[in-house]
Amino acid sequence: MVDKKFGRKTEQEGEPGKVDGRKAQIRGVAGMIKPDLKRVILQELKLDDWQIEAETLAAEIPGWDSLSHASIILAVEKAFGVRFSNVEVLKLNNLGDLQRLLDSKLQ
Repeated sequence: MVDKKFGRKTEQEGEPGKVDGRKAQIRGVAGMIKPDLKRVILQELKLDDWQIEAETLAAEIPGWDSLSHASIILAVEKAFGVRFSNVEVLKLNNLGDLQRLLDSKLQ
């Protein structure tokens, strides 16, 4: 089955446990984006709700483009009282990476 929203294979059509060639993470704490981070992202993008998981890519979220990327990162820094280096931001591949980076700064 192909997900029409993103044009990628779902588990039913592709290899079991894989979505779009990426190994699907087991649902649970490791695969979750915390509600506070999700709220900041959705507020910055002016979205009421959107499914955001650890493996979600920025390009999969409406309104998240290169221009909004900087404002989202700044909003996260301001909301949580942290600072990210340019290198840290450049290494982010998905929302799970952002959640892990934020968690590391809050410890």
